[in-house]
Amino acid sequence: MSFREDNRADRIAAAEQRRADLIAARAEQRRDQALAFEQRRTEAAAKTARKDRARAARAAARARMGAAVVHAVRAHALDVLFVPVIVVPAVLAWSAMSDYGVQVFGPVGALLPLFSEAAMWAFAAAVTLAVRRGQPTGWLKVGVWMFATVAAGLNYLHGRSTPGGWAYGVVMAVVSVGGVVVHQLITARPVVRRTRADRAIARTTRRAERRLHAVRRAALRQAVAELSEDGSAHLVHTPGLVVLTRSRFGRVQLGTTLPAEPELAAFTATVSTEDRTEPVVQPPVQPSAVHPGDVQPPPVDAPVQPSVPDPERLLSSSVQPEPPKDPALHGEASERRSAVLPSPARDRARAAARRHAAHHGDLPTVSKLQEIAEVSRGTAGTALQELREQPAQLHVIPDITNARTQP
Repeated sequence: MSFREDNRADRIAAAEQRRADLIAARAEQRRDQALAFEQRRTEAAAKTARKDRARAARAAARARMGAAVVHAVRAHALDVLFVPVIVVPAVLAWSAMSDYGVQVFGPVGALLPLFSEAAMWAFAAAVTLAVRRGQPTGWLKVGVWMFATVAAGLNYLHGRSTPGGWAYGVVMAVVSVGGVVVHQLITARPVVRRTRADRAIARTTRRAERRLHAVRRAALRQAVAELSEDGSAHLVHTPGLVVLTRSRFGRVQLGTTLPAEPELAAFTATVSTEDRTEPVVQPPVQPSAVHPGDVQPPPVDAPVQPSVPDPERLLSSSVQPEPPKDPALHGEASERRSAVLPSPARDRARAAARRHAAHHGDLPTVSKLQEIAEVSRGTAGTALQELREQPAQLHVIPDITNARTQP
């Protein structure tokens, strides 16, 4: 093969290579273009989807907002109707006070509505919030009407200073407080309306509380004080059924009242039954109950000597295990017991005092009786007073010759 042919073959091969490279480059370019187009299409679809989702979200939000507004309007339809009646007078009064403040104080006087109008509306809003939370509103309402009076007075003076005179003043005063009055009548009403039965129960409860308070005050005025050994004092009340009465000077005081006759008879029978259940203190059988401490029982052959025992011991030993057959014997005790009101606590206190007197030879103190009988100080004091007021009687110690005693 000659040099010329080799050179031609090389040129042909180079041309073929260039053509193959061009074809490959064009194919690669087409693939790149296809990929770029697909990516742009995918991005456009994603962007469109995002826009659609955002549009749907905005539409849903608008729908929810519209539903909330409709629900709020339906729930507060009465309040919405009065919005112009509340807002328009407030705007008119605010502008009028601003002008009057500039007239009186100069440019800084434009802040005058912050004192008169803003304070009144702040108290009005506080009243509404307190009512809906169930909180007391007494002093808040006082603040509303106090600053409403201030605003009305200032607007009246402003109108009176104009050429219109008192007519302008009255109009401006009414306009200044008109919005607050309507606001309080509409928004400060109770959230839950009570029925007639609920109002009647509330009235009865208030009357009962007032009467209880009056009884406590009268009882406090009539209470007596007990002074202890350490110098401390305690008020002692007389328990029982009481009524409110008035003295000749019109002062409220407590008056005792007794139950009806059937109740007295039932109470007498109850006291008699309870007295029969108490143990009979008999010195021969239980010498430890009669002879406390180092005191020894008398010898068996000792003669029986009449003695005058302690009246409290007499009370405890005079109780019979069986009710008396003769009504006359029981009449005095029944009359004395029926003079007091039925009180299981007082009966328990008296029984404890008798036992203490039988063991120790003397009545306990009020504090001691309160502790051993588990009653109040008033009940303990009343029981001790009743026992002290009972007269002492002679008592003969029975013959203990044949009785068995413990050493």
